[in-house]
Amino acid sequence: MHTRAVGQAAPSASTIDRLYPGVTPAALKFPNPDKRLAYGTAGFRDAAELLESTLLRMGMLAALRSMKTGMAVGIAVTASHNAAGDNGVKLVDPGGGMLERAWEGAAEELANAPPHRLAFALAEEGVALLGGAARDLGELTTPQLHHCVRMANAERGGGPYWGRAEWRGEGGYFKMVASAFAEVRNAGTDGELNLNCGAEHAQKTQRPPAGFVAGRDNGKRCCSLDGDADRLVYHYFDSSGVWHLLDGDKMAALVATFLQEELAAAGLHHRLSMAVVQTAYANGASTAFLKANGIKVAFAATGVKFLHHEALRYDVGVYFEANGHGTVLFKDSAVSTLLSRQVRAAQQARRRKALAVKRLLHVRQLVNQAVGDAFSDILLAEVILRLRKWGLPEWDAMYADLPSRQVRAATALRTARLNAEAHALDPRGRCFVRPSGTEDAVRVYAEAATQGEADALALAALQVRARARVAYGEECEVI
Repeated sequence: MHTRAVGQAAPSASTIDRLYPGVTPAALKFPNPDKRLAYGTAGFRDAAELLESTLLRMGMLAALRSMKTGMAVGIAVTASHNAAGDNGVKLVDPGGGMLERAWEGAAEELANAPPHRLAFALAEEGVALLGGAARDLGELTTPQLHHCVRMANAERGGGPYWGRAEWRGEGGYFKMVASAFAEVRNAGTDGELNLNCGAEHAQKTQRPPAGFVAGRDNGKRCCSLDGDADRLVYHYFDSSGVWHLLDGDKMAALVATFLQEELAAAGLHHRLSMAVVQTAYANGASTAFLKANGIKVAFAATGVKFLHHEALRYDVGVYFEANGHGTVLFKDSAVSTLLSRQVRAAQQARRRKALAVKRLLHVRQLVNQAVGDAFSDILLAEVILRLRKWGLPEWDAMYADLPSRQVRAATALRTARLNAEAHALDPRGRCFVRPSGTEDAVRVYAEAATQGEADALALAALQVRARARVAYGEECEVI
């Protein structure tokens, strides 16, 4: 819903016609409807085409109310829960509440007095005719406008505990609500961080987080983040109670295909380079899918710093580790090209091209350009799913992962982290062993045509390592 907030007005006058000679001619341009309008709890509510004169007059009344109180008041133009053909207008008092009852009669009298354009321009014109200053707040919900008015008037409108200056406006509304939600949501929790939950748990163990169970949670859309919110995976139980994981590889596929489509629609797919950067942990099916769809795949050593560096080589670089850590990077030169194309598309009235450029620029704004950010990645995934009218099953069906297994073996030698990765390829699959970058351990990853073969391949690699390191008394743990 669009809204308008009315600010401080000019001093009042003894007669409107004498000091504001434009009022009567303006009112004559917008005839009254052939019915009497009543101001109720929801203000004036009727068919949109019957409210043009009322909008003009409520702008006048808002200015008068602001003059009277010496504070900002609001005008909400909204059909609320009614059908699209309906509309409505009501005033918001300085305290953020409904219009004072004593003024409702004045509203009815002004709306129904003997002596057309649409919505907000009329309200703004009405405000201006009486010397008021209107400020366009854009599209807000009605409660948000009430909030903005209350915050604009600070203690005078909301009392001594009205709030904080940082809560003013639409941005302040979200800051206020989000911070309160986080505090209430987190208050009193005593669970151990990342214990049997989070992106790492779901991706490495291939199991859902504790508390998310088949049957009760079938069909629910779930995200798992890690403790510092830089990793993200999606997962769900289907109607049969089978758990499905959509990891960083699936995220890369979703994002890259969307960007590919928009670059093509913008006419920039041959001008701007794009690639998905993966590591050896990426499932082979994801790599094959990307290549089959004409998307360049580049490889980097395991570790975010290596992926990020490689992604910077392209105009648009997409990287997501299998564990869900990733983002999308845009070169400055790519942004400059997009801005230039945006101007040309607007001049040529190329709607689809202009829309594609707009989407690409907003993707760049949405995703974190510094590092993987689970919150911005969630928003990116959700907007792509909405545009495609997909749920998680449709996203999951982009390709089927090859069966894989990861195992971990503790090591007593911290210097093992400095050793190089070892890879083995086999017609039945692939396997590699690498030292952990964060623990005193080595990790084994195996991938094959069946789960049994992947398990056997991982175990065989682990046994080879165990025989070579048995003298150190190290333990092996299957994860």
